[in-house]
Amino acid sequence: MVIGERFAWGHLGRTGGDATLDLFMALPDLIRFADPVDSAAKHAPFTKRAAETRGKVLALNIRRLPAWMLSNAHRRTRVGTYPDFEPWQMLSPHQMAESKEADQTLLMFAHHGELKIDRWLRTEFLVDDFLAFVSEFTEISEAKRREIRALASTRRGDSFSYDHDPAHWFSPGQLEAMYRNNPAWAEVERQVYGDGDPPALGGSRRPSRDPRPRAGITARISSRLKDARGRRLSGPAAKREHLARKAEWAFAARARQGDAGEAEPDSLDRANHDRQITLVGGRRYPNVLELGCGAGVFTRRLAEIADRVVAVDAAPAAIARARESGLDPQRVDFRLASVMDYDVRAAGPWDLVVMSETVYEYGWLHPLFDVGWLASELFAATRAGGRFLMANTYGGEKEYLLSPWLIDTYRDLFLNVGYRRVEEEVRRGQKDGMEYQTLITLFTKPGPEEES
Repeated sequence: MVIGERFAWGHLGRTGGDATLDLFMALPDLIRFADPVDSAAKHAPFTKRAAETRGKVLALNIRRLPAWMLSNAHRRTRVGTYPDFEPWQMLSPHQMAESKEADQTLLMFAHHGELKIDRWLRTEFLVDDFLAFVSEFTEISEAKRREIRALASTRRGDSFSYDHDPAHWFSPGQLEAMYRNNPAWAEVERQVYGDGDPPALGGSRRPSRDPRPRAGITARISSRLKDARGRRLSGPAAKREHLARKAEWAFAARARQGDAGEAEPDSLDRANHDRQITLVGGRRYPNVLELGCGAGVFTRRLAEIADRVVAVDAAPAAIARARESGLDPQRVDFRLASVMDYDVRAAGPWDLVVMSETVYEYGWLHPLFDVGWLASELFAATRAGGRFLMANTYGGEKEYLLSPWLIDTYRDLFLNVGYRRVEEEVRRGQKDGMEYQTLITLFTKPGPEEES
């Protein structure tokens, strides 16, 4: 939930809520309170915060009912539901059509009709509806509008890979049953979308509210490259601050879940760390850079083979634990920073660069352009003959960010900027009763004689 001086916005699940929270974060002066993105409390109905929301304009997001049903069902197969988050078996189209859960969820926020929802933000037109809503409470400059639109254009959220077209899932009869079983949701759609029957039932689709002509693709690319000249496309300061908050939330959640952000590794992590040290062993490294160091678990191992280590992480809690690890601060420098804002060239050149269980988080937080920019910067900052070590978990269907094809894409970015692959292997092991695979790749930066 987000609460302002004169409004309260509720986080109705699977309607673009996290994306909406991102947009609110671009207007910090408008917010008196906001639930963290990784908190189950963010889905609290208005009645749970009656004192804070009484007398205020109440707002919720809404989307087309079949799209909500599909998104809700697929999310449950990946992450389950609060509080145990055990994955569910996928519902059949018939089960989704017969479900009344959409109305139950919606009426929970409206307190079974006793509360009036004053404003609806359509997921399909989220930025336009959001700007119209917040403009009721504060003046939004044209520059701020552009910033919010740019932020929304890079927001990827947790969209899962599945066929999003309801027509491929539901028969006309099932769609009719779905709306019949959720009359409150159907009524909101009629009021909010204002175009008769939903498109899935043969109604017309309302066009975008933005009438401005779209620039040609060549003009758009040219404009973006001009913005990026000399450095990566960084965006406005507010966007960088937003990404920093998002990173902090994500890495704090990672630490709570007990992975590499914790102070002690489990047996699988130890085995993978042993193998990585073996791969880069056999020499002493004067200058080492570790990106995404967490609580400094692997940093301790790197300090054994290095004269100097700079270890960077964006999570304040992780860096605080790392600085308490007892490593000599004259030799190991833990730095709190987003790697995208850390000048890797200034402190180089590096004899060894390490990214262990890190790159997929950058890929989630930043556009691929920025990840590619980082790869090129690291290559430029690596000493000729120096090494680059990358290790990443290969996940399954339930770990979309760890999909092998994504991890391979990140790996290939570093090959494409000029690194040469020396060794690569996929290690297998168990953690918390589940099978995991880890891709470990060792690269080198060719010397002048090799480049010619």
